[in-house]
Amino acid sequence: DLRLAREQTRAGKTTKRGRGPSHQAAVLPLLEAFEFHDYLKADDDPASGAVDVEYCARNNWFVGSPETVAEKIEKVYADVGGFGHLLLFNFDYADQPDAWHRSMELLANEVMPSVAHLTGD
Repeated sequence: DLRLAREQTRAGKTTKRGRGPSHQAAVLPLLEAFEFHDYLKADDDPASGAVDVEYCARNNWFVGSPETVAEKIEKVYADVGGFGHLLLFNFDYADQPDAWHRSMELLANEVMPSVAHLTGD
């Protein structure tokens, strides 16, 4: 998931209201049923029950201010040895179109220029 807002807390709140309910009710239990849940947490994190929407927003998704999201993208890039494209997969924001559009504006105008040096080479 990718969600940006000028303030870190606002991005988290819109993520929890948008993707949160469906993800908590359907996706996370499905991942746990297929024993994929543990891949969502760091090696030193607690039991898989601690992996909820808040945990994913904080640790797995690109959620936050433009600066925070750029830092997260750079970290993933370094952790996996680079990549050539960033694929945006997102849903459940039909009731928040203004927040979604603002998120995409921040991504295009602030985040992408700051990570343009990550070319996948």
